Formats: sequence, structure tokens, C-alpha cells
Amino acid sequence: MPNDDIFNLVKSLTTNEKKFFKHYAERQKGSKVYKTLFLVLDEMVDYDPDFVASQFSGQLHVTKKYLFDEILKSLQFKNKTIQDELQASLANIDRLYRIGLYLKMHQYIKRAKKIALAHEEFELYLLLLNKEELYFTRKEAKKRQQLLLSVQDERERVLTILFNIQAVKRVYTQLYLFIKDKHIASTPEDDQKLADLLDNDCLLEETLLSDTARIYAISCEIIKHRMRQEHKEEYELSRKLMIIFSNHSELCRTHQHRYVAELIKFFQACFQKNQFEEALKTYVELQQIPDKGLNEKLQIFTYASPALLQYYLGVKKDLKEGIPILRKLEKEYEVFRAHLNIESRALFLVNVMMKNMELKDYSMAKTHSFELMSFPKNRIRKDIGRMHRIVSLLMYFESKDWSALLSRAQSVYDVVRKQRKDLPKWEWEMVRFFYRLPDTPTDKPKVRKLLVELHEKITELQKEEYEERTMRTFNFPTWILVELKNWK
Repeated sequence: MPNDDIFNLVKSLTTNEKKFFKHYAERQKGSKVYKTLFLVLDEMVDYDPDFVASQFSGQLHVTKKYLFDEILKSLQFKNKTIQDELQASLANIDRLYRIGLYLKMHQYIKRAKKIALAHEEFELYLLLLNKEELYFTRKEAKKRQQLLLSVQDERERVLTILFNIQAVKRVYTQLYLFIKDKHIASTPEDDQKLADLLDNDCLLEETLLSDTARIYAISCEIIKHRMRQEHKEEYELSRKLMIIFSNHSELCRTHQHRYVAELIKFFQACFQKNQFEEALKTYVELQQIPDKGLNEKLQIFTYASPALLQYYLGVKKDLKEGIPILRKLEKEYEVFRAHLNIESRALFLVNVMMKNMELKDYSMAKTHSFELMSFPKNRIRKDIGRMHRIVSLLMYFESKDWSALLSRAQSVYDVVRKQRKDLPKWEWEMVRFFYRLPDTPTDKPKVRKLLVELHEKITELQKEEYEERTMRTFNFPTWILVELKNWK
């Protein structure tokens, strides 16, 4: 296994899970070397393979594998999910059948079917129907045929529901991959592709056969409105989705990862719609979800924390209060840094770069910019790279670091010129503006002339639907353009 897999698993455990594992390990017989490895990894902040190797002799990879398996076993005892309960019920049903306690077996089947149906665990429900079919074969011949046919009818109904869920999930997956690649629908072709993906009978309200299918269908609509920057519609649909979850609490428990992901989207929708009190209430709810798991915590940190920071800076209109919040956020980033993928780290750094610039802390903004520039470019989403190019130019422009600005503008211009056809017009105009700046800031008439020209072209571009949609993604009209006007 990769060296950091076991380290990431240990670091993902909650405090209660770590305590439970230690008690679990004490009850085991034999050598406790794996427990020592657990304690070493738990105390480490960053993974150091050389230090770990120096602490253990013999086959360290065997100890790592054993520790990995034992942690997962302990979690099975500590965190029992609905799936675990139903699997345990299936094992008990098999045991009761083998020893001939058929009536008791059927009681367990009926109880487990109710739980599976309440939580919409249809795959496990099919397995329970198989056990029920086995039980009915023990009935007398007169009743047997009717009972077995009733099981077949029930199986067909459940399979129809499952096929419906899978069809909706397929559309959702295609849309999810589309938004990961494009982020917004910035061309008529993107809009048409969205329409084609959503033109599917399985998404119609009358064809949705379960709350699970309904959740994925609404999520598809949310993605459409998010890509089109239609915040009002996105907010209303996100609210509708939260109502489904609140009316079906079992789904929140069964599909907690899905629930947390949709709650984060609702938080963002509240912020974009200026429903700030509701956004804060949702954020508190996100933080209070117990045992979210590392992945959910990363999601909340990556998407919700920057939005909460924007709330304090934008609504309270108090930049001084924004400074300690920003520093706290940067400390949180250091905690999660090892677990974030390249894209999430880049998105966070650009967000915080912009906030530091609003606070006029250009040295910190440059620090984040240098870190982002060290990432492998082929693994950073295009829109993040575009945002960073513009923000970094503005950073040097506002901080009056003229020589660095001109040097950066030259390199950015050379990069952008090669892919000009793939860029929005507003980005080309911005880069072109910085590239054409004079060698010295004392030539103010020329700078003013370029600024006036830029403002005119940007204002004109804002009238174009897809250009304006792209600008909105970067918060362009409300921040960058204002700053340039102030500079003039």
C-alpha cells in the first residue's frame, strides 16, 4: 500500500474512534506492534517515512497492512450503518433457516424489509425477497404458488424502482463530469449540451418512483442553473431538496455523504441569493453533523469556509473584522492541506489571494500566489488558472510593484496569446491591457488612456450573455472593475 494511505486513515479518525480503537487493540491477543505504529502515526503532523522506518525493525509493510485492517474492523463495531444492520439481519436469517426456525426467520425478514424500505435500500431489499421466497417454499402446496407469485410481483416493482434510480444517476453523473470540466456554460454549445442531457424522460416528476431518484433529479436541475449562473432558481431548488431530506430523516442517515454535499450546495445558494441569516444557520448545521468523516469535512472546508469569509467581509462591511477570520482560515488550510487535492488547494488559494488583496495585505497574497504557481499546471482546472492570472496581475498593479507587474504581464501575455481562441474576450482584454502598460508609471496619460479603453470594452462585453455569465463567476463587475476605476 502507498506509504501515506495508513497515515491518512489514522488522521481521518475522530477522537472517539481513536479511543475505541485503543480499547479494541487492548482486547486482542498476541503482539501489539501495530498499536505502537498507530500511536506514532497519530502524533505525526506530516508523514515522515524515514522516521517511521527508524522506529520499527522487521517487515514494516506487514505491520502497516495489519494496522489498516484492524482499524477498519474496529470501525465496523463502532459505527454501524443501516447497511451493516441489514447485512447482520441477513446473516441471522440464514442461521435461523439452517436450524429450522422458519417462523422466527420470517419475523426477521418482515422486520428487515420495513427498515430497508424506509431507508430505500432497494438492493438489500431484493436479497431479503430471496430469503422470503426460500421461506415460502416450505409452505404447503395450496398456498405456495400464490405466495411465490406475490414475491415475484414485489421483485418486479423493486427492480423498476432500481432501474429508475440508475437512469437518473446516469444523467446526474454526466452532468457532474460536465460541470467539473466546464464550470459554467459559457457558449451556446454548452447550453445546448445541458439541454440535451436534461432532455430525458427519467427526470420527469411523474416518472420518479422514489425519494432517492427525486434527489438526484433535482440535483441535475441545480447543476443546470449553477452552470447558467441562475442563482434564484438554484436557491429555490436547493431549498426544495432540503425539504425532501427533512421529511425523510432516514435518507439523511443512510446517504449522509449525499446529504452533506447537498447541504453545502444549499449553503452556497443562500449566500449567492443574499440570504445571509439562512446561510449562517446552514453553516452551523454543517459544523454540528457528528462524525462527518474526512471527506465531508474537506468539502465543508473547501466550499463553505471561503463563502462564510465572504459573508463577513461583504455584509458586515468591516475589513478589520475580516483579518482574524482570514488568518484563522489560513490555519485551517494548513490542517487540511495534506488531504486536499491539487484542484481544491488551488481554488482555496485563489479565494484567499483575493481576500488578502481586499485587506491590502499584498505580501500574504503574493505568498499564496507563489505557492499556487508551484503546482503542476496540467492538473489545475482552466478556470482556476484564468482567475489566478488576472488576480496576480491586479495584485502587482495595486501594490505599485511596477517592474514585477511588467515582467509578469509579458509572461502571461505570451501564454494567453497561444490559446486566445479558447479564452473569453474579457480575459484577453485584461491581459492585453497589462501587456501594453508603459515601462514607467510616470507616463500617467498613457495609463489613463488604456484604462478608459479597457473600461469601455469590458462594459460592452457585459452586454453579451455568455461573456457576462463568465464574468459573474469571477465576481468581475463587482470587484475587479471597481478596483481599476478607483486606481484611475
